[in-house]
Amino acid sequence: MEEAVARLGRVDILYNNAGLATFGTFEETSVEDWRRSMRGEVDVAYFATKAVWPHMKRTGGGSIINTSSVTAHRANGPYISAHGIAKGAIASFAPHLAIEGGPYGIRVNTVSPGLTRTAQTEGHITAADDARTPLGRVGEAEDVALVALFLASDDSRFVTGADIVVDGGQSVLLPSNR
Repeated sequence: MEEAVARLGRVDILYNNAGLATFGTFEETSVEDWRRSMRGEVDVAYFATKAVWPHMKRTGGGSIINTSSVTAHRANGPYISAHGIAKGAIASFAPHLAIEGGPYGIRVNTVSPGLTRTAQTEGHITAADDARTPLGRVGEAEDVALVALFLASDDSRFVTGADIVVDGGQSVLLPSNR
């Protein structure tokens, strides 16, 4: 962070976009897997935000965007509880830090994607996943990036403490029996 500030003079945007899903039921999740999930999901956002915070305060604000997940709000099965709990912690950054950062012009928001097609998920997405989304498809990385871009821009200058779900409406459907 110090190097970025030295080279650029200021930091206006921080996008904490990290994830490390640990699969397994809560009971079978080892302490090591639990800690790895918390480090890979929560700690990375905490330390980056902690590093940028004084710079944004000093220079009159900025935008901090965290990537959470719909699993922070709704469980979609018994096999990713560590991931969902960690993403719940990430989602709670926005309201708490928005209050602290607001007087300094720091906006803090969250993007919570649903199932999104990436290199890591490609082999797991089926036609049934597309059918379970009102828009008829799972998300693409660009769908999430466009929301983050909005939150990084001055177009969202009056948005802080928000959690924007980007899932094509999937989370508003009743659960299926699949």
